[in-house]
Amino acid sequence: IVSLHGNYQPRKDLIWSGRIAGKWTQDRSNGLDSKYNAQLVSGRMILELSKRWDLSIQASSHFSNSFKTQQYGLGVELGYLLTENLWLAGGFNFSGFEDEDLVDGDYTNPGWYARLRYKFDETLFGGHDSRINNTLAPKPN
Repeated sequence: IVSLHGNYQPRKDLIWSGRIAGKWTQDRSNGLDSKYNAQLVSGRMILELSKRWDLSIQASSHFSNSFKTQQYGLGVELGYLLTENLWLAGGFNFSGFEDEDLVDGDYTNPGWYARLRYKFDETLFGGHDSRINNTLAPKPN
């Protein structure tokens, strides 16, 4: 499984996210030899409506069996910032698909969904504080 992610923020209230991913498998168990491959291309636009609310639109394409099979996903999501770095979101996918290996933390099944998102970064455990994180502390002479 290989996955490449990217984000672009052209202005403070707008983020474009994209991902390309692929998986290749071969199973040689029980006297059978089977191969499978799948690729995913997805994008999301997140618009900050206010300090606590955001709206996103996501689109994705899933290809398998050497691009012989295609599935598409399209959905919208509304998110609310409960507290610092913790978001409650709900959305609806008009179309979608399942692939537990490639979809990461995104919900791509068709229909309604709800989820919690939490942003983990270097400040969570005091990584910005040189007293806690010795790697940031000045070296003694």
